[in-house]
Amino acid sequence: MNSANPFQIPSCFQLDNERKRKERFKKAVIASVVAAALLLVGLLIQGCKSERSASSTPLQTAAVSTATPQTISISAPMTRLNPGVMPQPVPSVQKASMTPAFSQSPAVYVVKSGDTLTRIAKAHGISVKALRSANDLANDQIVVGAKLKIPTA
Repeated sequence: MNSANPFQIPSCFQLDNERKRKERFKKAVIASVVAAALLLVGLLIQGCKSERSASSTPLQTAAVSTATPQTISISAPMTRLNPGVMPQPVPSVQKASMTPAFSQSPAVYVVKSGDTLTRIAKAHGISVKALRSANDLANDQIVVGAKLKIPTA
C-alpha cells in the first residue's frame, strides 16, 4: 500500500511552480534595469538641453517719464435704498498714466561666452549690418566681455 500524503503537492507541480517563480523574478529584474536606464537617459537629455531662451533675453535700459495726471470724476445718480442715510459725494480720483518713454540713446549689451553678432542682432530685432555699424566693427569677431551698443530698431 502506498502511503502518500494527500496534502503534499506532487514533485512535478513543485518544479513547475519554482520555474515560474524564477521566470517572474528574472522579468522583474529586467524591467527594473530597463526602467532605471530609461530614467537615466531622460535625465541626461533634460540636463543637456541648452538655455538659450533664458540667455537671449535682451538687456534694455528704459527711462520712465512722469506724465501729467488725468482727473476722472465720477458722478452717477444714486438711488435711495435707506432714506435715513444721506449720500456722500464721491471724491474725484486722479489716475496717473505711467507710459514709459524709451530713451533715444542705444542700449548696451555685454557679450557673453557663445554669443555671435547674428544671435545678438536677432535677439534685439536688428540687422547684423546695423549692429556692426553702430559699434564700428570691421568683421564679425567679438570678444567676451565687450560692450556693444544696440541701436534702436
